[in-house]
Amino acid sequence: MLQELLALIARGNQRTPRDLASAMGISPALVEQMALQLTNLGYLEEITHCAASCEGCEAAGACLLTARQKVWVLTERGRRAAGNPV
Repeated sequence: MLQELLALIARGNQRTPRDLASAMGISPALVEQMALQLTNLGYLEEITHCAASCEGCEAAGACLLTARQKVWVLTERGRRAAGNPV
């Protein structure tokens, strides 16, 4: 299941914990628990702010950060593992 979560995040679509949970057929709470585990293992990083300005950003209207949603991105280790079992 951890590998599946990595793969979904690796696809690059912004997804909320609820979206990820729905895609995986599990609860949002379980997604958050799995993401925390992957973060602690160095596969994911939670993003709390963006270095770029929202002005002129093509994703500004759909940005999960401005909606105060959790956003995870793959670390380098996570990118390498996205195609391999964790």
